[in-house]
Amino acid sequence: MLDKHSKKQFVIPVVTFLLCESLTIVAVPYGPMHQWLYYAMRQVFLIFVGLYIFWTAHKSTKVELKARVNNQRKHLIIGAVLVGRIVAEDFYSILVVPMSLAPSWLQLYLSERNFSENVFACYFAILLIAYTYHVLSIRMQEASEEKNVSDLDRHIEGQMPSYRNAYKLSNREAEVLRLVVRGKSNQEIADELFLAVGTVKTHIHNILVKTEQQNRTTLILYFWKR
Repeated sequence: MLDKHSKKQFVIPVVTFLLCESLTIVAVPYGPMHQWLYYAMRQVFLIFVGLYIFWTAHKSTKVELKARVNNQRKHLIIGAVLVGRIVAEDFYSILVVPMSLAPSWLQLYLSERNFSENVFACYFAILLIAYTYHVLSIRMQEASEEKNVSDLDRHIEGQMPSYRNAYKLSNREAEVLRLVVRGKSNQEIADELFLAVGTVKTHIHNILVKTEQQNRTTLILYFWKR
C-alpha cells in the first residue's frame, strides 16, 4: 500500500514481533497472564502497522499517497476499533472471567476463538475480495503492456480505466490526464504526445469540464480521491 520495497523495513518489524512472542513464551510463567500477553502481541503488531501507515502518509510529500491513505481511513478506523475489541475480549475472557467459571456450553467457543477477531478477519477478507474483483475487472478491459513501471505509474494505471469510464474521457484525453497526474507541464505533454501546446490546453480544458474541476491541482487531487 505504501510502496516500500526495503527488505529491512519488512524484516525488522516481523523479527521484532517473533522475538516478543518468544520472550513471552519463555519469560512469563504459564498462566492467564502468559496466555493474554501471547495473544495481545498480535494486536500490538496490528496497531503498529496502522500507526506506521498514518505516520508515513503524514510525513510524505506525495499527493497520491496521502489521498490513497485518506481513502482507506474509514477501513483503518474500523480495523482499529475491532483490534481494541479483540484486546478487550481476550482480557475479559482470560483475566476477568476465566473459562473455568464460564458455563460448560460457552467454554467450547471461548477456548477456540475470539469473536471480534473473527469479525476482523471476515471484514478485511471481504475488502480484499472486493478489491481483487475490481482490479481483475479492470485488467479484463485494459491489460497493462508495460512490465517495468514505477509505483506512481502502476497506481495511475489502476485508477485510470474506471475514472475514464466514469467521465467518458476519450483515449487522447486519458493519455493527457495520465501525464497531468504525473506532474508534466503542457510543453512536456506536447513533446511526449507529439501535439501542439494549444491542443494540449484544449484537452485539459475538456477534462476539467467533464470532471467539474477548477484547475490542474484539484484535478489531480480528485483523481486520487475518487
